[in-house]
Amino acid sequence: MKLGPKEILYMKALDEIAGVPAKDCLIKGNQIIFLIDESFMGKAIGRKGALVKILSDKLGKQVELVAYDKKPDQFVKKMLKDLQVNSAEVAVVEGKKSLFVSMSFESKRKLLNNASKLKKVRELLQRDYGIDSIRLK
Repeated sequence: MKLGPKEILYMKALDEIAGVPAKDCLIKGNQIIFLIDESFMGKAIGRKGALVKILSDKLGKQVELVAYDKKPDQFVKKMLKDLQVNSAEVAVVEGKKSLFVSMSFESKRKLLNNASKLKKVRELLQRDYGIDSIRLK
């Protein structure tokens, strides 16, 4: 994972405002996604989302907080919590790490229609877990 000066600046802002260190920072257009330890989620959000709002106002971008998990399968389940994920497992196919995600047809359709969410999941998996691809089944 390579962090640029903008990512480092945003991560420092999160730490100063919320007192929470970020594991990663992903910038997507007008959105910043912070990957933080699950134990810090409440502190990072603040009462009624106050800290997220302050951070969003100061940075001039929409802020999303994502809970980190040591296991990529658990991370994906948390990231896609609004969808029905039956299972997720890592496998090596042709020398590359892939994450196979089993979900209902309706959930798969919703995810494929929300390309930005799928891209975020894919990029975070690649950056933080070394997973080359995500395959839906």
